[in-house]
Amino acid sequence: MYENLVKLYSISTSGQNISLRNNLYRIRQSRDEDMVTYLVKISQIRDQLKGLWEMVSDFKMAICVLKDFPPNWTSFTTSIYSKNDTTPFNDLWAQRILEESRIKAKDDIE
Repeated sequence: MYENLVKLYSISTSGQNISLRNNLYRIRQSRDEDMVTYLVKISQIRDQLKGLWEMVSDFKMAICVLKDFPPNWTSFTTSIYSKNDTTPFNDLWAQRILEESRIKAKDDIE
């Protein structure tokens, strides 16, 4: 009986893991979605993976976030990619929100 439960749980966990990883790599920010909502969604998927004892590195989280930046953010993404150390996800989150605010303020002035 115990072995059957372990097999069942293992299959379920593997399926959840694969599904959550796919969600993490496929998530996109919609046009009407603000940055905080988008980053919260990504964080929730990461936290669900942690609940399955599957850790997601800051590097992988950064890739997931940076892939979705608009083309006019090229200099920002290049600066993140060119750093020697991986930018922690929380720092990347803060930097993205600050940069978005800076761009909005610049657009308002023009």
